[in-house]
Amino acid sequence: METAGSVALLVFLAALTETLVDMLKTRFGLGELGDDRLRGILWPAVAAVIGIGLAFAFGASIQPLIPESAGVALAWPLDRLLAGLLAGGGGASLIYDWLDRAERG
Repeated sequence: METAGSVALLVFLAALTETLVDMLKTRFGLGELGDDRLRGILWPAVAAVIGIGLAFAFGASIQPLIPESAGVALAWPLDRLLAGLLAGGGGASLIYDWLDRAERG
């Protein structure tokens, strides 16, 4: 997969992860579980797990994003794991923040 395709897939997975996490929080009423501290740990972890699962399911890869001059070749499970963490752990929260700002105007 080329770089642009890899980036597009990661953005799609981040949006999908955010949608699934938001559904768990709001539609299924799980957003109020525990205190603020627990929620601050729980939901990023849930997003990361969902992102990793989706990365394995969709065959996402971050290898095309690493310059060849770096000489780094990731084994496929590590590549999928890092792609999932990027989509679920960081990408989903970036998309959530962007959507939240767009709603506030």
